[in-house]
Amino acid sequence: MLEIPVSWILFLPVVFVWTIILVLYATFIVFVSVPRLQINIEPSLRSIPLQIQAFFEVLILHFLFGLLAWSLIATTTTCPGFIPDYWKNLEEDVIAKKCHERKKNGELRFCKYENCYKPDRSHFCRQLRRNILRMDHYCPWVANCIGFFNHKYFLLTLFYTNLCGCYIFFILFKIVPESFYDPNSTVVELFYISLEIVLVIIYLSINVPFFIFHLWLLINNKTTIELLEQSSNRSDGYKPVNYNFGVWFNLKSVLGSNIFAWVLPIGKPCGNGLEFQCEDIIENDGRGI
Repeated sequence: MLEIPVSWILFLPVVFVWTIILVLYATFIVFVSVPRLQINIEPSLRSIPLQIQAFFEVLILHFLFGLLAWSLIATTTTCPGFIPDYWKNLEEDVIAKKCHERKKNGELRFCKYENCYKPDRSHFCRQLRRNILRMDHYCPWVANCIGFFNHKYFLLTLFYTNLCGCYIFFILFKIVPESFYDPNSTVVELFYISLEIVLVIIYLSINVPFFIFHLWLLINNKTTIELLEQSSNRSDGYKPVNYNFGVWFNLKSVLGSNIFAWVLPIGKPCGNGLEFQCEDIIENDGRGI
């Protein structure tokens, strides 16, 4: 039996995601946009208003898909954040002052794999074999862990994924009746338009709830791991550290302090990924981002 290297296996979901995106894009351009642009029709027979409308539709589509591709590439290629060497050399009493998360027995969280104490909100990723700063989860669709430095890019990927899907669905919703009643429409065109509709519906039915879930986590300043830990520890009286200090604080902590850059996969989040403001710090000295 042929054995595929682990590195290639990890990237198979990435190839699948890009294939779906490119199929949606190519099908829309070839079977929706090109006919509406009337490129193959004599100039005297063209509908100028329809041609102008189609031109702007294609322009907007490329703009949205460009932002989606940019965000997806940034999520895949950006290091989520690892524990730096200087942290590993700090004394235990120094780390104890910086960290607020503890085990149930009150001890600092220690990683046996990297042989060091874990900063708050960091967890060991088995796929990357490193501790990830402010780890949310490992995402097979980007072959990368979602952590402190690429969490914003991941959220933007979800945002533009849904925005592209909704935009395509909106255009299809307008033109499908016209296409099916148009005597000039071919069977091939109708087949691919129908395929596009089915793919977009499946695409949105999966991604919209997923984005809403992660938007809720962002607003509440939680990670997926923290939510799971909180749910699993409710019965034994364990109280997790509270990082939630309002929507504005929570948004800036992940998306950065520059509000004009929130919609672009650029910039860095607030902080260093090693120390986080929690409830007792805010109450004692009133510090904020």
